Amino acid sequence: MNNLRTYLSGLLLFLMFFSVSTVSAGTLPINIDADTMTYSPSGNEVVFKGNVVVKRTDFTLRASSIKIFMQKKKSQKVPADKALAPFDPGGIQKIIASGGVRMDYQGKVGTCETATYYVVQGLLQMEGNPKLQDGQNTIKGAVIKFHLNDNRSEVIGGKSQRVKATFQAPDKIKAPK
Repeated sequence: MNNLRTYLSGLLLFLMFFSVSTVSAGTLPINIDADTMTYSPSGNEVVFKGNVVVKRTDFTLRASSIKIFMQKKKSQKVPADKALAPFDPGGIQKIIASGGVRMDYQGKVGTCETATYYVVQGLLQMEGNPKLQDGQNTIKGAVIKFHLNDNRSEVIGGKSQRVKATFQAPDKIKAPK
């Protein structure tokens, strides 16, 4: 039972570290490849569309599109030649990856239809058949949430998708008598 707890804890820790690494730039460069990129100062957003691939040395994220919603600075008037000026580069409100989302990190894989990261709340939410896989260990549900500020995770079932987990225990573990 302790080893099963260790595997579950390990999987959940992976989820926490994975989600932090996918949303914080730190000092590592992030490369984004896409068919198109659109910046909308009026909508405070940047949209990457078409075969989007986000790579950093420690992870890869793939999706049909990624929308980055920026927080607007308090200053109101912006000269036309300084269109990006009203945005704080660190002022990201939320990031939404959608359409066949796949996140790879050190041999571990997370998939879903939509992954939304709420920066202020420190919440990463996976929806649309979310599934996490670490080798043969898997967990899925209707929604998977990672509360980064509280260091906790939730897998929520729904009417059409109950929570399902499969954990492979080492052969050395004996069943209790």
